Amino acid sequence: MKSVLVLLAMLFLFLLGQLNYAIEKVTIMTEEYPPYNYTNGLTGEPDGFSVALLEKVYDYLGINFSTKKVHVLPWPRGYALVQRPELKNMLFSTTRTAERESLFKWAGPIAQTKIVVFALADSNVTISNAVDLKKYKFAAIRGDIGGTFACRAWSTSGQCTLT
Repeated sequence: MKSVLVLLAMLFLFLLGQLNYAIEKVTIMTEEYPPYNYTNGLTGEPDGFSVALLEKVYDYLGINFSTKKVHVLPWPRGYALVQRPELKNMLFSTTRTAERESLFKWAGPIAQTKIVVFALADSNVTISNAVDLKKYKFAAIRGDIGGTFACRAWSTSGQCTLT
């Protein structure tokens, strides 16, 4: 029995070492999405709630982590790269949707997503329900979940400009 426990302990340590090696080979990506993830203006390094949470997970697993390992990319680039199966990539924070469910291995949620519409205070835009959105043109960040939902749900051809 003692030899079985020793063997299991050795196997566990071997697998933990393999996990450490595998995780260190992952390219970690995020976007500018404060307060969750953003480039700190003083240090020039990734910062925010999601970055701190990721650091805690690495610490819990006993794996070395540095924010220097995190690449802050434009959302469309990071989202495209994480979907390439030949690459070992991690992208955070990402809104979980039915369309994206089968694309990734998920951890979380870490927060709830609330999609909102902004207009200048003096624009006289009045929106009291989703139907009112059809009256207006939209501009959104290309690939952003809010813009994607708005374009699909409420706009007609030509009303959405994704930049």
